[in-house]
Amino acid sequence: MSALKFNVPPSWIGNGPMRIVVVGAGGTGSDLVVRLAKLHTQLVALGGAGFDVTVYDSDTVEAHNCGRQHFSPSAVGLAKSLVLVNSINLAYALDWKGVPDNLDPTEDYHTLLYGTDLVISCVDNAGFRAQLCRTFRGVNCRTMLLDGGNGRDLGQVVLGHLGVPGGRLRLPNVYDLWPELDALSANDDDEPSCSAHEAMQKQSWPVNQAVAFLMGEMLWTLLRQGWIDYHGTTFTLAPMRTTPMMIDPAAWAFMGYEPEREAA
Repeated sequence: MSALKFNVPPSWIGNGPMRIVVVGAGGTGSDLVVRLAKLHTQLVALGGAGFDVTVYDSDTVEAHNCGRQHFSPSAVGLAKSLVLVNSINLAYALDWKGVPDNLDPTEDYHTLLYGTDLVISCVDNAGFRAQLCRTFRGVNCRTMLLDGGNGRDLGQVVLGHLGVPGGRLRLPNVYDLWPELDALSANDDDEPSCSAHEAMQKQSWPVNQAVAFLMGEMLWTLLRQGWIDYHGTTFTLAPMRTTPMMIDPAAWAFMGYEPEREAA
């Protein structure tokens, strides 16, 4: 059986700029936002409306972030979300927004439900990722989630629906396919690495860039081609190997996900 095709949501291309919320402006998020600015520029040049992006992150830039994340030493001590978005706005003549706070799925529920087309999660915190998906489970909602996760030298990118889109093919999100995020949340470590060396011991330098690249590639393909037959990618480094996650109910069932259980 061949994989199904998922068509680009009409709201992404027909009602002005696509409304994107990026959660996290660290290793993956800072690289991704730069890629979104480049992609926005290309889409506008091709006659599209591009993106309206809001970036959430409560952290400030620390010295060891420079070189691994998209920040220079002059930004140390400043809010990551504001520094990143301000630099993008100046470079690309945009009016994107930075919020120096964490996104809260409960407090920001209506923004995510009615004012957002796509949430892009670029955080390591398994508890937040699980909470976000649980909050919208079974809810009539067309908002989509593009989630990136990684270990030291491997990772995955998954595009799925936060809730139940109604009348459309529902793509399972990262929590549908990996409910063990709940168990992993007990091991969430929010303590920052105290040095560049310690950070490198935890994660290979290219791994966040690989996640951001695969996120950007999927968005580009969906927006330019109009459809995709895969909704995620897993990868390993050294050497780089990628495996697409096809839009295939049989593959989803193998992972323990059954679409009929998601009926609203």
